[in-house]
Amino acid sequence: MHIEKDQLSAYLLGSLKCSGVVCHRAEVISALSVYRQLLADGCYHLPFFLVVDLLMVLEKGYDVQFRSDFDYENAGERKLLMRYERECLGRILQSPEIGVAIEIAGTSQVSRQVTERLLAQVVRSIESFYPKVYLLNPGLLRDYQFPDQWQVNDDFSNEIEGHLEGFIGALGAGINWSALLYDEDTFELSHLEVLNSDHLRVGCRQILEVSRLLGKSDPVSLDIASHEDGADTVYLDETHYPTGGLAGLTNRGSFENLLTSELVYLDEGTKDVSLFELRYAEGELLYYMRDSGNLRRKRRSVHFIIDVGSVFENKASGYDWQYSVLLQGICLRLLHDLFQIFETDALRFHFHYIIAGDIETGEREFFEGEIGVMKTVLSDYVKHDWVTFQSLGDIGLEELVDLKRKTYAVVFSGPESRECWESRFVAAASEELNLHRILVGVDCDSPEGQWPVLPAEGLSIYQLNQLRGQILEGLIS
Repeated sequence: MHIEKDQLSAYLLGSLKCSGVVCHRAEVISALSVYRQLLADGCYHLPFFLVVDLLMVLEKGYDVQFRSDFDYENAGERKLLMRYERECLGRILQSPEIGVAIEIAGTSQVSRQVTERLLAQVVRSIESFYPKVYLLNPGLLRDYQFPDQWQVNDDFSNEIEGHLEGFIGALGAGINWSALLYDEDTFELSHLEVLNSDHLRVGCRQILEVSRLLGKSDPVSLDIASHEDGADTVYLDETHYPTGGLAGLTNRGSFENLLTSELVYLDEGTKDVSLFELRYAEGELLYYMRDSGNLRRKRRSVHFIIDVGSVFENKASGYDWQYSVLLQGICLRLLHDLFQIFETDALRFHFHYIIAGDIETGEREFFEGEIGVMKTVLSDYVKHDWVTFQSLGDIGLEELVDLKRKTYAVVFSGPESRECWESRFVAAASEELNLHRILVGVDCDSPEGQWPVLPAEGLSIYQLNQLRGQILEGLIS
């Protein structure tokens, strides 16, 4: 049933009788603009009260007041609305991911925008469970203003109460409460201030989605014994300076790491000299050497080379994403995998985008735009100088070798560059180049099956995960 213009006030105000939170008139009026946007995004069937309640819960967190703290007109209404508060609003509020998102909104400089975006993400997860009985055209709300005197239409409110009961039942039976928010949702909320364009926002979300769907690797299944001969990095600081002493002990450190046996010297010494203070001044007190494994770390550099030409901006029918998103999502997943596998080592990652000199201006701009997206996704890593990006005309495998670091290279090559990279890999093998490497074909076939490929006909998520495993094994096993 479509709501007509003369029914609009009765429908909106009638739905508020089913509201589960206590809110003021100003808050209801403020929620109307959010409701307009959700309707414009296609949620024509959602009632106004549900949007008001979700907005209040996400904005106020545990400070929100539920109507169950007050009396209802009858026992039936109280029972239904308490179910709604407990099984919908309460479950959302108790979700750990929602709690983190509310904290993000509370500390953001654009708090209201973050909350509204969080609301849209939550609505995305639950809107399919609400019955599509009343449909509201968002155009009717364009110039709508609430009347000075609110009058609840019982006909609509009674109907909406029936729909609410069906919604609660469907929600409890079908929703996955642990999937209200995904990694890309939390990232978007955390970086909403800098995601100032749809290209940047959607690009970041899609790359993070690919990485999430591939899942985490299992380091136990990988043989990394041959990779333990990398160069050492020595880290010294004022609290870990191992000069003499026994294994696991040092004579420099913080008092939190002081051996308790050293306290026996507090009562020793003479009237004028404390033996404890003397040992401290002479540097003879002993401390536990916490995190001693960090004193010497292996240094490793990982290079991702994307040389796929114009294929980079194409979308094959076999995938849900274009190749730019797919390749960078795989690289992101591999980056996290290698951080986990070599968690105690000094890692550096380098992204090289090969942009041919004869490439068209539009394609070059597309490459640069995607590099900007990836820099945003890995902004925290960039700040710590763990990741670098560059676009260039070409790069040789020998240029990647660093005698001070163990070096790895993952090369994604398109149809035009495939033969060139294969010959380079053969030359590197004959020259015994000190470089662990693997070649991945993109949008092309591998007749001999020597290297993994991303074929144009597409791979399922399971197959993509297998390919990710092949890349890891070929790189470090």
